[in-house]
Amino acid sequence: MKLLSALLFTLGSTSLYAHGLEAISGPKPEKSASFRAVNTHAITIGDKHFYLTTSETSGLTLRSQDNQVVQHYSGRYSLSDTVTIRDQLLVSTLNTNTSDVHIVRFSLHEPPETLSIIPPDNADTEAVCLSVEQDYPEVFVVNARGSIRQYALPQLSSSESEPVLLRTISGAPGIKSCSVAARAGVLYLADEYAGIWAYPTNIESDERRSLVYHHPQYAVEGVSALPDGRIFWVSPDDAAVYSHSAGAITRYPLAEDSEPEAIHSRYLASETILSVYDDATEEVSVYSIPAAAPPMHDSDNTKADITVSADAETTPVARFGDAADDPAIWYNAKAPAQSLILGTDKKAGLNVYSLDGSLLQSLPVGRVNNVDVRYDSGRYFDDADIAVASNRSDNSISVFSIAHKNGEVQEVARIPTTLSDVYGLCLYKSQNTIDVFINDTDGRYQRHRLMTDGDSISASLIETFRLPSQPEGCVADDARQRLYMGEESAGIWQKDLSQPNAEPVRVIDVSDPVKADIEGMAFFDVDEVRYLLVSSQGNHRYALYKTDSSHALVGTFSIGINWEKGIDGVSETDGLDASNLNFGERFPEGLVVVQDGHNVMPTENQNFKIVDARQLSKHIRALLQ
Repeated sequence: MKLLSALLFTLGSTSLYAHGLEAISGPKPEKSASFRAVNTHAITIGDKHFYLTTSETSGLTLRSQDNQVVQHYSGRYSLSDTVTIRDQLLVSTLNTNTSDVHIVRFSLHEPPETLSIIPPDNADTEAVCLSVEQDYPEVFVVNARGSIRQYALPQLSSSESEPVLLRTISGAPGIKSCSVAARAGVLYLADEYAGIWAYPTNIESDERRSLVYHHPQYAVEGVSALPDGRIFWVSPDDAAVYSHSAGAITRYPLAEDSEPEAIHSRYLASETILSVYDDATEEVSVYSIPAAAPPMHDSDNTKADITVSADAETTPVARFGDAADDPAIWYNAKAPAQSLILGTDKKAGLNVYSLDGSLLQSLPVGRVNNVDVRYDSGRYFDDADIAVASNRSDNSISVFSIAHKNGEVQEVARIPTTLSDVYGLCLYKSQNTIDVFINDTDGRYQRHRLMTDGDSISASLIETFRLPSQPEGCVADDARQRLYMGEESAGIWQKDLSQPNAEPVRVIDVSDPVKADIEGMAFFDVDEVRYLLVSSQGNHRYALYKTDSSHALVGTFSIGINWEKGIDGVSETDGLDASNLNFGERFPEGLVVVQDGHNVMPTENQNFKIVDARQLSKHIRALLQ
């Protein structure tokens, strides 16, 4: 979105400017055809070119270039958009009789058919547009209140493709049309009150929008984008088509008495085809303008080596916003399937979930940020294990017991620190003693040793050290006596815990394909080899590093959509945890739990996603071959 923010255009009373550059006057477009319709699209199916016209009286008509009817689909439709997938034409269009959005498929070898119907919500539909994500279409439906619903049609091969609501975005009233630049990943909205808005189409992205064009007097009603991000727009108050391409604004004049209200664009060979609806004549005119070849796009160097999907997800946290943060897994040795997931809600307290994601407990203990678990052998409790969390409400350490009998979690102690802004935390167990490593946003670390004093738990500060800048995630390897710490913007540090007061050493630098911030950390074992699992928050990935002296990057993975279970992918992960123990029939080789920064399908508050470790182990073995 930073690039989009740099494209803030302002139209003065006589000239159009983009960063002080006056608009270029383009040639008058060459008119090649006209249709009595509300929308017309120049399209390509296979190697053949067609027009698709949309009429509120006669329906959808596929026409050859010489205007011969190829196929017809009766009805009353408007607001159409098109994409082609595997030599099939998909049309999203508004049924003016029912206010439903219909997804209609055209094929040159079969009659047209309606694949899916999206019913209206509580306001009139004002704009509909289509895009292609990977190998399935997505539909954007905008209503008069400015609410934007984003759907997927994952079962395209089916004659009835059930739409899946991916997310709902808050827009603004006044939206008259929309268009998607698929390769650029941007949704453009024409707002008659404000101009042109741009939103990222990735459902795992945040909802920040950018105003990329504004006119203080003219109402923009039509916008159309080419896949690479070049955009065209029209206003009924100005007899022209405007475009933005290659850093320049161009104005293409139309007939002086025209009132352009809608536009569709399509790049063909060395020209761009523009279909413009004129409200004055109630016709669509088809124009062509010279166009340079589309810009080449660099390959995605950050593409993950592996994609897995979540097998379960937790109940969302109670409050909207950046609330869920860090999970920890508690293994129930007596009944593994009844093990627990502890998850921090940094706006409210600590939540306790079952392995199917159901919320079992919610403890209002303050703004706990990171949490970790260790198994007690009777040093601190007679019949419980121990969990510890960093508590930002009072810069303290919250200590919890986890009862062996029933898994009940209780806060049993609150230990003060001298840090000014506590943040991350992890535990280390050595010779039946548990140490707490807690850090501050300024880079400081404190090491507290937990002690018992009768029936209460206290702590003794035994060590302090610091990293150069803000840390958060950390994880201790008890058996190997090593502490790994993430410095969010720089890399990963290692500290030798077998040597008193050993200085931390940076062993991994942040570099492609890993992107800051470095967040959650955990160990993941495959065939008795231990790997370090790290959240690469900046590109919604996870990195796997060797834990030998090389600390080599094994690969990266992402968590994508589980269509079968209706669970969305994961983005902007803060904390994570992993275990390779046998949790019963559902997770016999363990699980990975990650925080999800954007919980959609549909849009809800943040939560945690649960991944069967077998998925990840299988892919790691393949990477190592």
